Amino acid sequence: MLDAQAREMMLLPEDTDLVAFWQKVLEYNPDNADVLERLGKTCLYEDKDEKGIEYIKQAIRLNPGENILHLDIARYYMYQYGGLGRAHQVFGPDLTALLEELNRTLAA
Repeated sequence: MLDAQAREMMLLPEDTDLVAFWQKVLEYNPDNADVLERLGKTCLYEDKDEKGIEYIKQAIRLNPGENILHLDIARYYMYQYGGLGRAHQVFGPDLTALLEELNRTLAA
């Protein structure tokens, strides 16, 4: 079903509010990690950082084994804040906890 939404999204007019589109999909699929991931990444792309990170964190909580999501957030912080050191200064414990979780996941 998610593939159907993705195909539908590609056919939307260029000026469509994609955040609103994925929020509508989320209404029908509230516990779908894939929808939360797509909504989160769309928010990040549209500079809605806090919402985007929160949606991706929700996707991680629903699917903690999805290692790429941990990497996506870490990479976002690194690019957005000029490297991992600067990201640690800005986000401190949140980023540290995220990276620790990523390390545990990769070690498993």
